[in-house]
Parts: sequence; C-alpha cells; structure tokens
Amino acid sequence: MTDGMPPVGTLVAFLEEHGPLPETRPEAATAALVERYPELAGVETQDITIDGPHGDVPARLYAGARRSGAALVWLHGGAWIGGTLDMPEAHWVSLAFAAEGIPMLSADYRKALNGARYPVPLDDACAAWRWAEEHMAAATGEVRALYLGGASAGGNLAASAALRLRDAGGAMPAGLVLAYPALHGALPEFSDELQSIVSGAPPGAVLFPRAWYRDMAVNYAGSEALLTDPRAFPGAAGLAGMPPACIINSEYDTIRASGELFAAQLADAGVDVHAEVERGSTHGHLDAPLSPYGERTLRRMAAWMRRRTAR
Repeated sequence: MTDGMPPVGTLVAFLEEHGPLPETRPEAATAALVERYPELAGVETQDITIDGPHGDVPARLYAGARRSGAALVWLHGGAWIGGTLDMPEAHWVSLAFAAEGIPMLSADYRKALNGARYPVPLDDACAAWRWAEEHMAAATGEVRALYLGGASAGGNLAASAALRLRDAGGAMPAGLVLAYPALHGALPEFSDELQSIVSGAPPGAVLFPRAWYRDMAVNYAGSEALLTDPRAFPGAAGLAGMPPACIINSEYDTIRASGELFAAQLADAGVDVHAEVERGSTHGHLDAPLSPYGERTLRRMAAWMRRRTAR
C-alpha cells in the first residue's frame, strides 16, 4: 500500500549517509507561494537558533501585519527522520497562519538518525516551546493565547510536549492543533468506514501498512518496549488535564486511525476536542500547497484558534 515506498531501514540508512533532502519543488518556493496566495507577501520571517539540551535547534519566526492575539509553535512531520523548515508543511503553513494574524514559531528538531532517538526530538520540541513562552510576545507582538501544534510525527511531538508540561505542572498551551497526527506506537484498529475507504483509495495515495508504521515508530522510540510508553506515544497516556485540541485527519490515510482514536480518548477524558476529516485528502496534504485540501485545513485550524482566543 505504500506505492513502492522503501522500507524504513533503507530510508534511515540513506538519510544517515546523505543527510536531509533539500526542498526542490518549485511550488514550495516563497515566490511561487506568494504568486498563488498574494496575502503571504506581507509576512516577515526571521531565522533564529534556540538553545536546546542537545545543542542548537533551528527555528523560524513568522509575523504578518494582522494580529488575532493567538500565536502558534509548529512542528513539521516526516516520520521522525525527515522534513525541514523549508518544506510546505512547515513554511507554507507558517506563512498562511501568520497572514491570518497568528504569528508562528516553526521549529525543527533532531531526527531519529545517527543514534539520536526518543527523547531527543521531543527535548528539542520542548526547548522550542519554552523559547516561545519567554520570547514570542516580544518577537512578534501581543500574544494572549499560545498554541502548540504539528503534523504527523510533529503532531506526536506536540502532544507529547503538552503531556510533559502537564505532568511537570507547567503552564499549558492554550490548545493543541494537530494535522493527521501519529500518536500511537502501533496503528489502532480501523473503523468499518476507514477500512472501506482504504480499500477504495485513489491512485497515488500513500497508505502506511501496519508493519511499516511499526518500524517507523520503533526507529523513533529506539526499542519495541517503548511503543506503549505514554511519554513517547501520547495515545497510551491518561489524557485528563490536557489542553483543548483541534485535530484534522486525512480521509485516505491509515494513520487517520490514530488521530480518530486520540480524539475519542481526549473526549472520554473530559477534554474539549474538535475533530474533522478533510474529505478527499491523503496523508501529508499540508505539504501540497496548491491543493484545496491544505487550504481548507488551514482555514479550519485558524478559525478554531481565533474562536478560542476571542473567548
């Protein structure tokens, strides 16, 4: 179902040898994004470096002329082994939210490569959150509500960071903003609807088999024993006391099972959760800036943050 995707071990070996893949898609360039979305032209960006427990954490600030009072710390996806600040899932997302009046801190993190495994990527994500708590308002203007979010593996890191804050008694995010997140150490059972959808997925849809997902999770965690550790996979945690959440899942996506189960777990724990499925989309649709699916998801997430901030 992965349409020829190499095994996780092969991808890890390639990236360890050659380093991260640069973003080369023409539609991902800032000029192309501004041509398609002229409102992005007014967003200012600044590359910064955050001091983390394992060394420097690269990050990028985004701020536009509008202000809603909300701001967001964002973590891109990439199976914990890939992704950069220049990929659309990081760059376009941040430009779009900033243009909507939601300043952004888009943070990178160490990948699960070359011996780095959990909790190293999570430590970097937490360092980005602490920086935003201390400096976001001064860097971008008034912040009344600071949110934390991410996509796919980045959604896992965002939820895990919130759990760490909860357990430490720290100040919590105003809310979690998660796109097609991978929150469990193993793919949950599919609903009848999801099983039917997976069986009839459109050509080109990347549907992660259970074994591939498990290999990805083990590579991040460092051992099979940690697949049920709630500190690494928040779907295994008790979720009472977590912040409100907005979760947008892709329709043609086996990882949707994780996002849907997590939404149900949050609701069962008494957490306010807003969950939707982006119809017609496949996993990673925020990494396709010229698609209507990404546009709709960003509008929904921005509206959710604005509504909560205005309360």
